Amino acid sequence: MTKNKYIIAALCAATAMGFAQEANEMPPVVAGITTAKEYKYEVSRRYVGRVVAEESVAVVAQVAGEIKEVCFKEGDIVEKGTVLYKLDDVKYTAAVKAAEASVAQAQANFDYAKKTFDRTTVLFERKVASANDMDSAVNGFNSAQAALEAAKANLILAQDNLAHATITSPIKGKIGANTFTVGNYISLSSGVLTTVVKVDPIRVKFFLSSRDLFEMFGSAAGLKENAQVKVDLSTGVEYPKQGTINFVDNTVNPQTDSIAVYVQFENADDILLAGTAVTVNVSLKNSTSYVGVPSTATIFKSTGAQMYVVKDGIAEIRDVELGPSVDGIQYIKKGIEINETVVYKGSHKVFPGAKVNGVEEK
Repeated sequence: MTKNKYIIAALCAATAMGFAQEANEMPPVVAGITTAKEYKYEVSRRYVGRVVAEESVAVVAQVAGEIKEVCFKEGDIVEKGTVLYKLDDVKYTAAVKAAEASVAQAQANFDYAKKTFDRTTVLFERKVASANDMDSAVNGFNSAQAALEAAKANLILAQDNLAHATITSPIKGKIGANTFTVGNYISLSSGVLTTVVKVDPIRVKFFLSSRDLFEMFGSAAGLKENAQVKVDLSTGVEYPKQGTINFVDNTVNPQTDSIAVYVQFENADDILLAGTAVTVNVSLKNSTSYVGVPSTATIFKSTGAQMYVVKDGIAEIRDVELGPSVDGIQYIKKGIEINETVVYKGSHKVFPGAKVNGVEEK
């Protein structure tokens, strides 16, 4: 039995040596080879965006009255607090004076009721005043105090109405068309008198697909930190200023799988007009370096991607981790080093350990 084992082992060894000798005697495989190079990966995406104002106010009347004066020129930049309209304020001025008089009268009644209350309290403690007198004094004091507070509230309301007879701009921005001219009677139901839009800085809103968000930047925070954003006007001309991401919305639209991004731009020359469409160009601030070879070098298997590397004329198989593929070049994250020789054509003829007669890529 032991002798038979030795015979079988000898036969196996002889067979293996025969196969190895046969492989070594096989002619070299002719295959296309190339040198792995370093590439700068500068990814960018284009989206349709819309210019939107950070602040936009529809100016409406808070009180009714005849317009006595329009104090602005359409299309001008107005400051916050700039007077836009002056309404007839005669009745509002009179209402303030009447409210002030009511406050004065209520104050006098309160002072008298306070003194009566104080005197009655002393007399009651000395048992000179009756309980009925004390109750009457308390009631008079409380009523006078309430009447004084009501009079002051009416004065505040009258002053507020008088103040609204002069209509001012609530923000700094570009003012639009005037709806009502001098002599028109306006009220709370008259609608929008004019609009004021903040134009500098201004925003561009666009929708970024969640796939691009995570593939390019990893997260919303990465987007804000690493994105470079520019826009092209409707004429195709690039806007000269670069944008800064203002904020990323807090939810993804489930129908489009995209999220709203707001980018802020300087707009001192008023080139970006609210409501207009622009093309948004999003790219990485800093390019990423990859090792790259022609995409045809990649061999896809169930276990992952592989490539043949040729060293000293002999082929060896490598597992590789792929990056993006751009314009026929496969970028590689791991597995291939710069200046290594890779089979990019005819890899189906190559096997591990094979001699390769490489034809250089032209």
